[in-house]
Amino acid sequence: MSIVASMEIIVTFSDDVAESIRQAALASGKTPEEFVLESVRTALAGQGSTRLPRFVVEAKPMGLLPGIDPAGFNKLLDELDVEEYLRKRDGTPES
Repeated sequence: MSIVASMEIIVTFSDDVAESIRQAALASGKTPEEFVLESVRTALAGQGSTRLPRFVVEAKPMGLLPGIDPAGFNKLLDELDVEEYLRKRDGTPES
């Protein structure tokens, strides 16, 4: 059994990926080769996961009666805002 001390590999990146690598390397103060090597090491170590934790909505009791849709309050407010805007625009007195 042999142990590989180092390995050289040629990887071809599409133009957009290559440009992203160049920009990220420049921003980090590394050469593109150093940046790619560090990125591969991080990914292989499992530290490069970009998966976000699951978002959980925690409901809070609002004390509403069954059949009351709290989203309907926003709709009602929008309708009242539109009516007020039209009334002001047209110069109609309040009723």
